[in-house]
Amino acid sequence: MCENGLNVNGSNVKVNVDCAILDAPATSFALKVSYFNAYNACFKCTTEGEFDGRMSYPELTAPLRTDESFVNQEHSSYHQGRTILESIPRFGCISNVPLDYMRAILRLGGTFE
Repeated sequence: MCENGLNVNGSNVKVNVDCAILDAPATSFALKVSYFNAYNACFKCTTEGEFDGRMSYPELTAPLRTDESFVNQEHSSYHQGRTILESIPRFGCISNVPLDYMRAILRLGGTFE
């Protein structure tokens, strides 16, 4: 669809995928990466979690993941395989998948238990 468009009532409609809006568990599944609460689970950086009754990620200056490092699978403990999303033209598995609001924002504010 992205390369040839989609035929709708005899008209060719161009299709672009700008982003994938997923919650954290679905992101792990779709990207084939570590589950959202694993030691190497951050979707945006390479921080390693610490477990003390629950998983936390205290390092705030860890190197960021990039679309290129994702495709090259530079962090082997993060990747669980290849995702079909890599085949979408001009789609970055890091830059085009935003963080899950409930687990990233609400939890930081202390309102999510």
